[in-house]
Amino acid sequence: MKSSCVVISTFKPNECFYLKQLKSIRSQNKIVSSVYVRDDSCENVAVTDDCSLGEPRPVSIKDNFGNLGPAKSFLELLRAVPDDFDYYAFCDQDDIWESDKLECAEAALRDINQPALFASRLTLIDENDKIIGHSKIPKLLSFENALVENTMPGCSMVLNRAARELILKSKPDHVAMHDSWCYLIVSAFGKIIYDQKPLVRYRQHGNNAIGMASGNIGRLKRRIARIIKGERKFFVGMSQALEFEKYYGLNLSPEKAKILTVFINSKKSFWSRLAYAFSAKVQRESFFDNILLRVLFILGEY
Repeated sequence: MKSSCVVISTFKPNECFYLKQLKSIRSQNKIVSSVYVRDDSCENVAVTDDCSLGEPRPVSIKDNFGNLGPAKSFLELLRAVPDDFDYYAFCDQDDIWESDKLECAEAALRDINQPALFASRLTLIDENDKIIGHSKIPKLLSFENALVENTMPGCSMVLNRAARELILKSKPDHVAMHDSWCYLIVSAFGKIIYDQKPLVRYRQHGNNAIGMASGNIGRLKRRIARIIKGERKFFVGMSQALEFEKYYGLNLSPEKAKILTVFINSKKSFWSRLAYAFSAKVQRESFFDNILLRVLFILGEY
């Protein structure tokens, strides 16, 4: 039986950053892993590799889907890889893993029979590998939180086999990102594990598909900038919730089914949105985000 499967969706990767990421995967403590890569650039670019860095060599996954975007590309890659691994780790193309990243994940997931998802805090670095901050430690790891926020960073995420099997029972068209989709599913039916130790150095640069601001001021500036740019639909909780209901709604516990139904029905009218904004059980991590969330509820922008 194999151990960990690392899946990387690339898009015109920076060779220097990418090779550093591969080297960090190959330098994992005590863990044997296989690396599978899908290029999403529609250019059939051969993913650059350096034999001198050692094993494992990346296995390229070829298909005819073209450019899917990061969410669908990662989910399609998760579906395409062999199903006999114990653990499945999402990996970005330009970060750096700490040497005990997979060791910590496997230790936390070992002996758990139900679907389980592991993620960790991030160390934020710039283009020159300089540390510029750390990600916020989440406190609300729950289905209610997963409906309206993703606090599980995909680049640190590791799934056990049961979680992968559960996630692959769906093939969604509308999800915010692959990591938020996985967090939502596993929070509803399994176990969420968060390690406060930073296990991934997450690179911040102009080509990030999704960046991460450091600190409250940084996060506030980011949200204001997106609103100014006209990104009114930057919170897509409702479309993802509807996809989740379609695939998993009938299997929810009565408590979680009620939470989901109330959330979906809240958008029927202005008065239902207003009532939900002031009584909602769902919540985001920060005080400011919760205020913004309630404003979005009232405006119907969710």
